[in-house]
Amino acid sequence: MKKFLLTTLAAFSALALSAQQDVYLRIMHQWDGQPFSLNQTATSDLGEDITLTRLQYYISGIELTHDGGQTMLLDSIYVLTNAVSLMEEVNLGNLNITSLESVSFAIGVDQATNHLDPAQYNFNHPLAPKSPSMHWGWVGGYRFIALEGTVGTGSGDPLEIHALGDQNYHVQTIATSGTVVGGDLIVQLDADYLKAFSTISVDGGAIIHGETGAAADLLSRFSDTVFTVSTSNVGGIGIEEESVEGFTIQPNPAVNNRAVLVFPTPVTGTVRVFDLSGRVVASAQLNRTTRHTLGIEPSGVYFVEVRTGEKVTSQRLIVE
Repeated sequence: MKKFLLTTLAAFSALALSAQQDVYLRIMHQWDGQPFSLNQTATSDLGEDITLTRLQYYISGIELTHDGGQTMLLDSIYVLTNAVSLMEEVNLGNLNITSLESVSFAIGVDQATNHLDPAQYNFNHPLAPKSPSMHWGWVGGYRFIALEGTVGTGSGDPLEIHALGDQNYHVQTIATSGTVVGGDLIVQLDADYLKAFSTISVDGGAIIHGETGAAADLLSRFSDTVFTVSTSNVGGIGIEEESVEGFTIQPNPAVNNRAVLVFPTPVTGTVRVFDLSGRVVASAQLNRTTRHTLGIEPSGVYFVEVRTGEKVTSQRLIVE
């Protein structure tokens, strides 16, 4: 009897371990059904030519429904998405999920957090002060979406929509089972940002900062039509060290938790820092940058990834 009990406990333990897996949310940036890139023109359903030079937005309130209707709210995760590369990838953690049923999330920052002081966060936290700013002020809170560009051909007319407001914080749910690749569960979604302009006219340009009108409509579209289950192939999560001539890390190992990325020519793109578990611990936008300072804690081994267009390079960083 004792042997049977031990065997049964071991079997249950093995089942529990098998359900534990790293879960990732991956957003595939798109523009009219094609891979998104800044300064690329597409025509809206109203026949207006739109070109974006900046697109940033927050994701929060992530909740996973799994294994017969169980829910897991990941309310400590805030994502500042910066559409300057092909995708955004977020490690949601090592979670006890066997069968995923849906993912829910909202664009923006929840009301309980929206009006807190950004200065309270570590500089690499998504809610810390950013440049360009994602914070509107004490009353308005965070910019849920910061979208800039032009409308029309040639140089075009200026387009700038900064959308915010607690009343515009809408939770959306997308039914998906995700895809298991290499032992990781990847929840891959397509985000077609041209759909955000559906029936919204910005002809002649628009400068809109606020909570109503086109700003509210834009956030509504982000909640209703922009995100869908991805139709692209789902690749695995991989952090591979590459031989990179394009940038150096000085010093490496870092001194006092700080190191500088040095580029031989001005670079526009993004930099992300991963720990060994694949979690993003720091990220920033590069805009014709030749030097970028990293402040990383705690001590350990990290990978620094630089994305410029479709090219991705990485190097190992040691923080002592």
